[in-house]
Amino acid sequence: MQIFKRILLFVVVVAAWAAVSIYGGLYGWWLSAVAPKGDVDAYMNAQQALITEQNKGNVSWFLYQDGKSHYGQHSAVGDSLDKDTLFPLASMSKMVAGLAAAKLSEQGRLDLDAPVSSYLKQWQLAESNFDNDKVTVRALLSHTAGLGDRLGFGDYSAEEPLPSTVESLNKPRGSKADVNIAVVREPGSDWSYSGGGYLIVEHIIEEITGQSYAQYVEENLLKPLAMQRSSFDYLGKFDNISNSYDENGKQVALSQYASKAATALSASSHDMSLLALALLNEKSSAILSQASIKQLRKPIGFQSGAPIWGAGTMLYVPVANDDFIYGHGGSNDPAINTSIRINPENKSAFVILATGNKKLAYNMAYEWTLWQSGMPDFLAFETALGSAMLPFGIGFVLIVLFFVFRVFRKA
Repeated sequence: MQIFKRILLFVVVVAAWAAVSIYGGLYGWWLSAVAPKGDVDAYMNAQQALITEQNKGNVSWFLYQDGKSHYGQHSAVGDSLDKDTLFPLASMSKMVAGLAAAKLSEQGRLDLDAPVSSYLKQWQLAESNFDNDKVTVRALLSHTAGLGDRLGFGDYSAEEPLPSTVESLNKPRGSKADVNIAVVREPGSDWSYSGGGYLIVEHIIEEITGQSYAQYVEENLLKPLAMQRSSFDYLGKFDNISNSYDENGKQVALSQYASKAATALSASSHDMSLLALALLNEKSSAILSQASIKQLRKPIGFQSGAPIWGAGTMLYVPVANDDFIYGHGGSNDPAINTSIRINPENKSAFVILATGNKKLAYNMAYEWTLWQSGMPDFLAFETALGSAMLPFGIGFVLIVLFFVFRVFRKA
């Protein structure tokens, strides 16, 4: 009987150590940042080394730390880059859509929590087995509206005519297959990525304002921030652009995108730095009040109980005062990758725009977040979990040795 108690104790101790190891992995106990916290020079050198190792296209990035702006540029394929070079932002466009909706709300023209059906005239969600009146703009922005499209918008060539917003709502071109934008689960019950939700938000803004989505954003967000190198137009019509490259460094054709709110914005790293700094500046009201900005990062979408999404923003890791390092990333074929991250705790920001690598921007943004907070972001779950394997293994061996020589020998 005594031996069974000792075996049970062994199992309990191993399970407890496994839980501690995993918890430590998720909270960064076993991970090391690329540079000592606060050492900007060491951090810049480490990130530039990562670019040299991984980049096969173009990269333009910006860092704001300790009240100073820092730029690092790198081009491995011959394009001439500077801080004003236009890059496609991919899904980083969604954060701007969240700002546009918040601006319209501040103007008293949009209730973020009203049923979207009250704003839609030319197009409506199809009837479903669920309560469509629970589909709100706030739910659409946080991917909690119960939509099942999981778009991923497909590309259009430079020669193709782009569909209207309503045409795209009726028959959206997906990156993998054409899908329907419809409610397939109870709104508010779960988080599920939906690019189609942003197309609906785009259409609502056009219905309310009588303007194109691009016009509204330009007048209310881009111009007030002097973002002169930002546009929803086809990238190929501009000078000083980053061409698109695949992961082998081969130049490929530029694309057009049907949904401006979801994926069509292009901008320079300097323009995105202007946006980041405006969101950090508590005294600035150039585009939104601080109350509205704070609402952008209020948790709405959750996975496994962890907050991951606000109204147009991704919530990467928690920081002090119930706040988050927040922002948005973007990824499009063949190898476009971008990220913007903002730390309201210490007034720091990071922007990375890249082509030629599908994960370089995410990798660099992960390293920035770890350097800032000591914690891995929620997108790095596998990395965090993997970091727990070695300490668990070492602890497991020590537990076995302890039980063999100190416990079981007494049985």
